[in-house]
Amino acid sequence: MPPLNFYPQFADQVESGQKLQSIRKIGGIPWKVGDKAHLFTGLRTKACRKLGVGVVADIVRVAIAEHVLWVDQDFFTQWRSFDKFAQADGFSHWNEMTDWFREIHGLPFHGVLIRWELEEQPNE
Repeated sequence: MPPLNFYPQFADQVESGQKLQSIRKIGGIPWKVGDKAHLFTGLRTKACRKLGVGVVADIVRVAIAEHVLWVDQDFFTQWRSFDKFAQADGFSHWNEMTDWFREIHGLPFHGVLIRWELEEQPNE
């Protein structure tokens, strides 16, 4: 399956298995539950590094705005707070996450949340 590429700031969290989800724009790769996700940072550069392989466990729609988080199918309830949701995605808190999305994608943001189970780490 196609790769998932991560900004360098998230690479160590993905590689260690601490970050097991990614929020992506709608309209990219049509991911499906059960797909293998090859996880990289620096893809298409000399600094490319494989971070592992995951198996896609969940895919749900998500919308992020200044003070709004909408996650399809009541998926949000497992985090119980905006900060816990942000931490699961590699940020320290909700405001850091919304600042990042505002700068990189603009707000409001509409996309998909892809969650995976780590199948293989790069040193295995």
